[in-house]
Amino acid sequence: MEILFLVAIVGVMYAVVIRPQRQQMLAHRRLIESLAVGDEIITSGGVHGQVVDLDETTMVVEVAEDVQLRMERTSVAERPVVAEVVADEFTDDGELTEGDDDSVGADADGPAGEDEER
Repeated sequence: MEILFLVAIVGVMYAVVIRPQRQQMLAHRRLIESLAVGDEIITSGGVHGQVVDLDETTMVVEVAEDVQLRMERTSVAERPVVAEVVADEFTDDGELTEGDDDSVGADADGPAGEDEER
C-alpha cells in the first residue's frame, strides 16, 4: 500500500511539475532556433527590439535608431504578439450590433464596474 502511495505521488509530481517544465523548455528552444533577421523580440530583461544579425550563440538587436545591443540568443523570452484591431460595428442609430461585448473598459457614465444605480 505504501509503494502504491509513493508511485501516485511521483506520478502527480511528473504531471504537475516536470512535464509542463519540459514542454516550456522545448518551446523556448524552438523559439531560439527559429529566430531570423528582422524578427521583433522581447528579452527576458524586458528589452524590445528587432534582430539585425545572428550568430550561433549571439545576436545583435536594434532597440532604437542607431542603438544596437549584442546579446545571447537564450535571452529571448518571446516574440510580441501583434493584436488585431477590430472595429466595432454600429447600427445606424449608433448602437453596437449583437454579439459585440462592450462590457470592457469605461463607458460614458463612468469607469467600468460601477453600479448602474446612482
